[in-house]
Amino acid sequence: MKKLILSKYILTAVVFLALSGGMGAWGAAYTWTGGAAGIWENTANWSGGVIPGSSDTVTINTAATITTSTPITVTALVINAGATLDLGDNLTISGTGWTLTTTFLLESTGITINLNGHNITSGVMQFGSTTQCSVAITGGGTITTTNADTSDATNNYITMTNGANLTVLNNFYC
Repeated sequence: MKKLILSKYILTAVVFLALSGGMGAWGAAYTWTGGAAGIWENTANWSGGVIPGSSDTVTINTAATITTSTPITVTALVINAGATLDLGDNLTISGTGWTLTTTFLLESTGITINLNGHNITSGVMQFGSTTQCSVAITGGGTITTTNADTSDATNNYITMTNGANLTVLNNFYC
């Protein structure tokens, strides 16, 4: 009888993991491995071979041009290299805290965000928390964030061109 009950629990756990998409359902950390250029929605471009989901943290540690073609939602996005994010649809960063797992963190010089008429929504946006940051935002869309911070490192730069907008709803710390 005990063996049957144990088997029932194991089967239930396996079915739950399969239906929920595996560990990503609880919020995992994924790193871009797609090299110098690639598509966000390609599993081969992410550590673990999984496209990050709405409860996941994403880190980009390489200078890459990453193109999206569908709406993307993640809990956190950390860009640590001079990457280019080329949006083909809206991006939502749902985290609202000042931690690496709940923020939109830009930590490098030479970052470019091409909005292409699309929008980024973020609870918290931080530029250069430990190192100088320079970001070029272009292309007729809006980045909306509740709070933004550029005060932790010196010589941070944000350049907005070609109709790009930055809306900070509460506090902008400089």
